[in-house]
Amino acid sequence: MSKSGFSMWVREQIDVRGYASNEEAARALRVYPSEVRQWTSMVRAPSSPEVLRRVAKLFDVPIHEVLIASGT
Repeated sequence: MSKSGFSMWVREQIDVRGYASNEEAARALRVYPSEVRQWTSMVRAPSSPEVLRRVAKLFDVPIHEVLIASGT
């Protein structure tokens, strides 16, 4: 199975911000590394509005950008 557009978007956000690894991004974003790994390995985008809002807040991007990435 291939990764979702959301996973690729999260990976891009991590790369654009210069984080060397998911673990480094997790520390900077103050979330568990497992959460970042989950976001970057998802086959489908999360459907939970709470998760999408949290991702927007953590990456400091407008919610509509996250919604587009998730295909919502």
